[in-house]
Amino acid sequence: VRHLFKSVPNHYKVDLACVEKKIAIEVDGASHKLKKWKFLDRRKTEILNSLGWKVLRFWNEEIDESPKMCVEKIMSIISK
Repeated sequence: VRHLFKSVPNHYKVDLACVEKKIAIEVDGASHKLKKWKFLDRRKTEILNSLGWKVLRFWNEEIDESPKMCVEKIMSIISK
C-alpha cells in the first residue's frame, strides 16, 4: 500500500490483535486527543484498513466505564 500514502512506516504495533481475523484493537488515552496523535491515529487506521485490517478504537474511559459494551463490540466484529 506504499503507493497509496505519502509515507508509510515499516511496521505498526497495535494494543491487541486477532491476526486470523485481521482485527486490531487500540486503546487510546488523553494524549490521543492532541492534533498530532489524531493525525497519526487516522493514518494508522487508514493504512491498516488498506491492508485488510479492521481497527477498533476505544477510549480508556470507555473501557473503564462500559467494559461489557467494548467486549460486545469486539465480539460482534470477531463473529463476522
